[in-house]
Amino acid sequence: MLDQLNKSGDVESCRHTLAIASVVRRPLGALRDIVELCGSFLFLRDDKVYFIHQSAQDFLLGGATTVFPSGVEEVHYGIFSKSLNAMSQTLWRDIYGLRAPGWLISDVTPPCPDPLATLRYSCVHWVDHLCASGRKDALHDHDLVHTFLEKKYIY
Repeated sequence: MLDQLNKSGDVESCRHTLAIASVVRRPLGALRDIVELCGSFLFLRDDKVYFIHQSAQDFLLGGATTVFPSGVEEVHYGIFSKSLNAMSQTLWRDIYGLRAPGWLISDVTPPCPDPLATLRYSCVHWVDHLCASGRKDALHDHDLVHTFLEKKYIY
């Protein structure tokens, strides 16, 4: 399957896509063209990207160095870093315009377009990717996480 991937037109995009798909905590949104290039590993169903079989993901996570040349931890750190950046740029006080705290989630109708739609994964899993990265350097006072927690996390 890796030989077939190496013969595809865009090996680097496939490698990057497989690396991310291997470590995310839930199915990805569709990247139709790239998924087709990685067809021996991935497929689309309902516009979500899935592995063809758990063994394909296990194989990649088990040391396929062509997919993780810098290590799986760096992929986790990249997802963490991009998640934190996206949340820092997008989150703001009263993002849904409720004007008062204390609403039950069942009583809230997200606005259209939903400003949190593209951030849902990041909001839930950013800390998982930080932990999986093994990078403790982001946890010092006045560094990335400290600044995010201090200025944006509450939103």
